[in-house]
Amino acid sequence: TTSFTVTFTNAGTYMVRCYETDTTTGNYSLSAIWEDGGHAFSASDPCLGTLENGSTLVGNIDQAGDMDGAWLTVEAGDVVCIRGADRTGSSSFVLAMDMFNENGVSIASSSGDVTAGFTVTFTNAGTYLVRCYETDVTTGGFSLSALWLDDGHALSASDTNVGGLTNGVARSGSIGQVGDVDAAYFSATNNQAVTVLMTDTTGSSSFVALANLYGPDGKYIIGASGNTSAQFSTVCTNAGQYTILLMETDVTTGGYTVKVTY
Repeated sequence: TTSFTVTFTNAGTYMVRCYETDTTTGNYSLSAIWEDGGHAFSASDPCLGTLENGSTLVGNIDQAGDMDGAWLTVEAGDVVCIRGADRTGSSSFVLAMDMFNENGVSIASSSGDVTAGFTVTFTNAGTYLVRCYETDVTTGGFSLSALWLDDGHALSASDTNVGGLTNGVARSGSIGQVGDVDAAYFSATNNQAVTVLMTDTTGSSSFVALANLYGPDGKYIIGASGNTSAQFSTVCTNAGQYTILLMETDVTTGGYTVKVTY
C-alpha cells in the first residue's frame, strides 16, 4: 500500500496520478477520506461516527484500500486511550490507525495483526480524526474504542468502568466486546509501593489479560499481560490518582477481577 495526506491551501480540482514502478500490470484501488468530520460521506462507505468515553464502534474494511474514520472532541489536557481490534479472526488482517489534529498533522499511529492502539495527551482542544485501514490488502471487520483516563468524564451509556479500588479488595469487570477498554482508579501517596493483579474469570485459555498503569499526569508507567492473569508491582512516586487500563489482547470477551494492594 501507499498513501499521503495533503492540506490544500487553495480550492479547486486536483488530479491523483497512479502508476506502477516495476513494469508490472494489475488492478489496484484508490480511496480518499476528508479529515474534517463535517464532510458528508459517500453513500457506499459510511464513517464510523463519533467516539465517546467508553464507546466501541464497529467498522468494516469492505474492500482492499478502504479507509474508515471516527472523530472525537477533546479539551486541552485530556488523556485518551484509543484501541482498535481485528474482528475477522484472520492472521493476515493487519489493522493500522492514525490520528490527525485539526491542521491535518499526524500526532499518533499504530498497527498490529490483532490489536493496535495508542494513548494521547492532547495539548489543544478540538476535534481529532482517527483513520483506520488495513495494511495487507485484506478485508474484514474491526472495532474501535476510546476511553478518557480522567474518571470525571461521563461514560457512554453502552459501557461501564470498574471504578475506584480499595486496598486489597478485588472488583469485577467485563470485556463486553472485542477491543473494549475498561478503567479502574486508586489514590496513592508519595513513594507508595503497589501491586496490581488482573485475573481472568472466564476460564478460557484464549483470554489474555492486559493491565497498564498511568500516573496522575497521564503518562504510562508500567504494564503486564498474561494468560489467566496479569500482575505488576511498582512504586508510585507522586501522590494522586492513578489509572489502570484493563484490556484483552487476543480479541476474546469475558469477565475478570482487578485488585490493588498497597
